[in-house]
Amino acid sequence: VTLHGPPLTLNLKKPMSTMRGLKNFIADVRATIAPEDELKIVNEEKAKIRQCFASPKADSYDRRKYCLKLMYMHILGHNIDFGLLQASQLMTSKVRDEKIVGYIVLGELLHDNKDFLRLVTQTIMYDLQQVNEFATPLALTFVANVANAEMAEVVAPACMQLVAAQKTQVNSYIRKKAALALLHCYRVNPASVDTENINSMLITLMEAKNVGFLSCLTHLLYGISDVNSKVFEVIKTRAIYLLSKIILKKEVSVDHQYHGCPCPWLIISLMRFLRRLAPRLEEAQDKDHGLINQRTMLESVINEIFKMCSGISSSAPIDKQQIFWALAYETGVLSNYYAEYFEETIKVDFMIKTVTAKDTKPNVRFAALSTLAEMSRMVNVNIAIRANIRSIVEIVSYEMDFSLRGKGQVLLFNSADVETAEGIVLCLLGGAKATRFPKDYREDSLLRAAILCERYGLYSTIEVDGVDTVKESLWTLRAMINLLPTASELHLRFIWANLANAIMLKIVGADEYPDLKAQVLFQIISACFNQEQIQQGNLLVVDDPLILTTACYIITESVFESFGKGFEGIFYGIENTRLFAEYGPLFSAEAIFQIVSQAIIMLSNGSFKEEQPVAVSAMIALCYMSVCPMENLQMLIESPVADVQQRAAEAMAIMQIPDRELVATLLQQTPLLKNIRGLEAMIKKGGDDKPYRDEDIPDSDDTGTNPSTYVEDPDSTQPVQSIQPVQPATMQPAQYVQQAPQQTMPPQTLASMIPGGMPAAVPAPVTMPTAAPVPAPVPIVQTMPAPQATMAPGLNDLLSL
Repeated sequence: VTLHGPPLTLNLKKPMSTMRGLKNFIADVRATIAPEDELKIVNEEKAKIRQCFASPKADSYDRRKYCLKLMYMHILGHNIDFGLLQASQLMTSKVRDEKIVGYIVLGELLHDNKDFLRLVTQTIMYDLQQVNEFATPLALTFVANVANAEMAEVVAPACMQLVAAQKTQVNSYIRKKAALALLHCYRVNPASVDTENINSMLITLMEAKNVGFLSCLTHLLYGISDVNSKVFEVIKTRAIYLLSKIILKKEVSVDHQYHGCPCPWLIISLMRFLRRLAPRLEEAQDKDHGLINQRTMLESVINEIFKMCSGISSSAPIDKQQIFWALAYETGVLSNYYAEYFEETIKVDFMIKTVTAKDTKPNVRFAALSTLAEMSRMVNVNIAIRANIRSIVEIVSYEMDFSLRGKGQVLLFNSADVETAEGIVLCLLGGAKATRFPKDYREDSLLRAAILCERYGLYSTIEVDGVDTVKESLWTLRAMINLLPTASELHLRFIWANLANAIMLKIVGADEYPDLKAQVLFQIISACFNQEQIQQGNLLVVDDPLILTTACYIITESVFESFGKGFEGIFYGIENTRLFAEYGPLFSAEAIFQIVSQAIIMLSNGSFKEEQPVAVSAMIALCYMSVCPMENLQMLIESPVADVQQRAAEAMAIMQIPDRELVATLLQQTPLLKNIRGLEAMIKKGGDDKPYRDEDIPDSDDTGTNPSTYVEDPDSTQPVQSIQPVQPATMQPAQYVQQAPQQTMPPQTLASMIPGGMPAAVPAPVTMPTAAPVPAPVPIVQTMPAPQATMAPGLNDLLSL
């Protein structure tokens, strides 16, 4: 090898391996038990080192040994405030051992002392410009690990020259180190690398034959193409041709094959680089190979990699399986990026077989699930997943490795459609409700279930024989109601606003279908009462704050919607439906008042400050409808919550206005849903991302506290008592008697796969045979009419009325 630059003096009399003093010092430190003993040894050694550095008789061996001791102390966490000058003198030396020690020691010590980098920048520039086979790699390694923005601005041009140099001038070992050093310079100071004028040398660089240099170069191109990717379009054809040359033509030496896979790291780097460029494939001219069809060549590469991966048996060495599945994952991500060209040609049957096979190793199944999750939005991949959805749900539901289970639910979430969403939501709800599962997993399951409920709504309009027909999907409503208690438990209470908004949009849009609207309202109102007590003839309000909050929002919006259409009642448009006639007590003013009053009691806890105004607004709406007396607003004015006080006081003043229409207009101006959030943005994407905001988590864990009990408010010297709404003398809880209900649940195609069965759902409308009135000790007795002894009305029955 030809050496460039001044020759180096080799001092082999006392190599570093014979430094007995260093070995003894490390042994003494490691033998200590208490931190005080270690500190004593370190301080004693520091004193010796100071004396040595101050002595003019210190030789090269002592300076190298003591610098290495300082580095070891720094690694242990001790403060080193001297020795940098001596280490920098070793760095500038032409003696091999001294230069090595100088670079190693300063590379460690200067991580915490960036100001001293200015003193060694000149030395590093000298070593870079001399292009020496020994000193230059040391300087490049130092730059790639320690350089700050100021140093990067100085040394980046020299690194660029080394990368662009001809192989006859600089060997590939230095060039690949220069590429990595230049990448670090770009990361700490993007302005130090001139990416605008780099395209003139890109084609020449990509023609290199050295695999190591190409790997480092591709890393560099991937890193610096994040801002101005158009500059690198000129080498897209060359990158695709390199993939073809490696995968299809196998023009790789045996030295660069890993378990039969040629250059796996270079392949992965090239694929990631291609994802930085525009997702467009076309015919392009290559100076060496003529006209190249990028789409055809890349499709052949993708199919060949999948073919290679499908040929790996489950009994193959685990390292071989892992490297091929790593390639398969990167290939899947790349094919999804160019899905416009490959979504109907790529076959993934072998991946689905790998996921559903019983003998698949966990890490291989994880790779297959991850790849399918990335490709699940491609048409043919989605069709293949849906064809095997039952097997995938079974694997995910019974898997107790939560990294696998979490990746499986990502796959199910991405591939959900109108036909499979119901079963997938039930699977996600099963995971969210399982208290033995990790909290992060439960939160992720809950958010994904809520997103699917939002996405597929309560019903959809489809065209049948040229006529628009409403297709019922009330399972989403039942799922929404089921996930609210779990959302409260996991402190994801903001979810109720998204679901309440989705429900209200469907209620408003169902004016032309009153029976469907009645179904939706029945599900919400009935969820507010204990189902067992309903069977016994009582209306006992449940103690779930989020369900009551959602119902209060629906009640408030329904009251003002009714008034805006000239209807003096709570629920407009359902008064003539069969459900309203059969279940009148559930829709009565008395039942609605019980829901709102219980919500105010439940939400009086200080941890429900965002939800309290919703219940207050519902009480204001009932006072506006003269359902309950105005004394309730007077009690709310005395609440310790400022927002509640303000709403109640404003409503009290507004209701003194004689113009009723103006009163309704003014009361409607206060927005209730302030915290509707994009749930998809809250799904955890990485290990450091949280699926919810910090302010959503209370300072103390109040999961064991009953919100309806006596609560101490930290902002007030007086305890916050539960507000008991004033009930009119003529209004008592509605009571009625019914026989055992005959419940009909919609058929579940995937729920049977969930361990432990389907999550408890809100019952569908039950058939209530003749209800005998029971003498009540109150002036007004609510009795149920005698409905027909049939099953619960279905959507077709409702639409045929």
